[in-house]
Amino acid sequence: MAPVISAGLLVMCEPGEILLGHATHSRWWDIPKGLCEPGEPPREAAIRECREEFGLRVATGAIVKVGHFPYRRGKELELFAVLIARIDPSLLWCASTFVDRLGKARPEIAGYRWAPYDRIGELCAPAMAKVLLEPQRLASMMAALHDQGGTAPAWIEPKPPARPSPPR
Repeated sequence: MAPVISAGLLVMCEPGEILLGHATHSRWWDIPKGLCEPGEPPREAAIRECREEFGLRVATGAIVKVGHFPYRRGKELELFAVLIARIDPSLLWCASTFVDRLGKARPEIAGYRWAPYDRIGELCAPAMAKVLLEPQRLASMMAALHDQGGTAPAWIEPKPPARPSPPR
């Protein structure tokens, strides 16, 4: 059976930090990533996941391919990166939800932060930390992003108005 492909976007800023989201009901922080929809190229899936999970839209022309990596059993990771100006993570929001064990819809991501490279190993799940902390991967990505043109435009999508709760 062929592995499924998950696509992710490393959102980076100077002087060497990665934007992470805290996975709801988990101890781990993560990058925006998810499965490709049928027929969806991994690059487009990574851009969509960033918009859905972080409420963040980035200039697509500034995105650089990092590579294709074994990730977990039965799953591989297609990784891309972009360099943006540092934004306030408290303004980010998640449109993707799941239903918890009590039947309540919860956002997939519960909080956001910038993390320096030296904190990735303690903040991210071991499989993600292994991919990101491959020797010199983050430093070489930053160099590639500078060669690509440096800081790219990024903007936070307006958060949709809250839906009223149904009457009880």
